[in-house]
Amino acid sequence: MPTGGMATGALMKYGRKALDPVLEQLNNPDPLMRSEALSVGVTMLLKESDAAARAQINELIQSGLQDHEFVVRMAAVHSVERIYDRESFVSTLLDLAEHDPLNIPESGITDDYPVRQEAKRALHMIANHEWPRKDGGLSGDQTSPR
Repeated sequence: MPTGGMATGALMKYGRKALDPVLEQLNNPDPLMRSEALSVGVTMLLKESDAAARAQINELIQSGLQDHEFVVRMAAVHSVERIYDRESFVSTLLDLAEHDPLNIPESGITDDYPVRQEAKRALHMIANHEWPRKDGGLSGDQTSPR
């Protein structure tokens, strides 16, 4: 999955059959694999329009927001931006916006906390009732609000 869109596109063709193997990667020790599994899993579930899929999306995102690796937390924050029912994530996003530990001092930017910044952006979107972003990539495959 982390190799690019071709592999992800192939998985998408298999639909629900490919979902379980994708979600199994959430237990992978490689944080990049977990972050990709989260993103791809959310994308696959967004194609379904039932309550069970929405509940599974929420579980995936909530788990990702609490992952010990920043790349997975970042993927989870970006996944929050892709869905319409985001209010249940506000308290976790507030915590990340204030306390996420990742700081990249080598970037040259004072107080460079990328997960905090993304969490604040997601909170801004929620507060302003902005629609999920469409970036032409995986997140461009969204369902309409319920």
